[in-house]
Amino acid sequence: MQRVPKSTFSSVKLMIDKFLTYIHDKKILHYDQPTLLAVSGGKDSMVMTDLFMKSGLPFGIGHIQHHLREAESEKDALFVEDFAKQWNIPFFRHDIDPVIFAIGNMHDTARSIRYQWLNELAHSKGYGQIATAHHKDDWRETFLIHLLRGSGLVGLSSIQPKNQNIIRPLLWASREDIDTYAATLQIPYREDSSNTKDDYLRNHIRHHVMPSLSNADERSFKGLDVSIHHLKESSELLDFLIEKHRKDYISIQNEATVIDLQKIKNTGVDAALLYALIQDFGYNVGQTNDILNADQGSVFLTPNFIATMHQDQLCIKVKSSAEPIQSIIFHDINDLLRYDGSLAFMMVQNEVITTFDPNCLFLDIEKISFPVTLRSRKAGDRYKPLGLNGKTQKVKDLLINKKLSIFEKNEVMILEDSEKIMAITMLTISDDVKISEGTQSILRISALKD
Repeated sequence: MQRVPKSTFSSVKLMIDKFLTYIHDKKILHYDQPTLLAVSGGKDSMVMTDLFMKSGLPFGIGHIQHHLREAESEKDALFVEDFAKQWNIPFFRHDIDPVIFAIGNMHDTARSIRYQWLNELAHSKGYGQIATAHHKDDWRETFLIHLLRGSGLVGLSSIQPKNQNIIRPLLWASREDIDTYAATLQIPYREDSSNTKDDYLRNHIRHHVMPSLSNADERSFKGLDVSIHHLKESSELLDFLIEKHRKDYISIQNEATVIDLQKIKNTGVDAALLYALIQDFGYNVGQTNDILNADQGSVFLTPNFIATMHQDQLCIKVKSSAEPIQSIIFHDINDLLRYDGSLAFMMVQNEVITTFDPNCLFLDIEKISFPVTLRSRKAGDRYKPLGLNGKTQKVKDLLINKKLSIFEKNEVMILEDSEKIMAITMLTISDDVKISEGTQSILRISALKD
């Protein structure tokens, strides 16, 4: 039997110790739950797999077949699957139709699909976290890519050890550490032929920029690591300070996040501060500058939110998936009373009301001519305001005078009968249906809260 040098055992043990120490110090692992490893079959992910095995940590393997390198991609998938079967490791495979990469940025699309599938798989199979094999050299390369693309503090902080349920347990290890470990233990892996090409920015940086930096100054990599660490600390400090003073600029009103732009403009760091406050809603730097120079009523969208300018305030709300009411017809009073929606209709018989609830509208039922329609606002809508002796006013002018935001305006509904607009809910009623001393039957309208 061939004797294994003692130094080999020592180097392997040292690698495992560093691996476990990093996991413990960074608190990135739920030890009571298995980990789903994203394994491509390449050297990095196979070394990560071996470290999990030798450390006795429970895990499963997820492999994504992108079908971008024809037969080579399938050989990678079969290699990982065979390895998992050999060691009795749970294995999951996901195939992507390459047609989906024809539009947009291929790398961004692939990354989005990968993480979506891994997250869904982890959730359904009970994995506590998802591990990727990013290491220290990836960390440095990502920093340079983000630097060239004009990223802010968050981007320049590079890859983090943990981002929600995504963990990177090899960020402490250099490419040299991984190469040495793989060679020492003869770890099987597949070589991705695309890694040797300079078609992509990351590969060009890896093959040319990084070696040049190392040759220019042997302290380059250490300096990069220290700078990234300082930027991460600065980003965390900024987050802490913004969170501490968030209430000075933000309030919650009627389920909307309202940002006081006047206060922000008085800070002298308006663009940076506003971006820090709205980036979590999906707004970018360009939109931040547009918002600061926007006119009243301007609207700004992200995939999940809508924001509008209103009296030097930015009002942000979640996009509603519900379709607005276009038209509901009530043929008689009983139809109104049975209505099951955002408004509640109630009839008060033979009662003189002396105290009016400001959150309700009161109409004289005898002055209503059915059928009645509840609908959205239309251009040119006019009604007779209370106390103006029959003169009419545009509903649009009422909303402007009330200084409503676009969200509040969108919630306003028109209640009209066969002859006239009776009410603008939940703001006012028409003079035509006001209650008088001779009123016997009263229709009370109130708004139902979610």
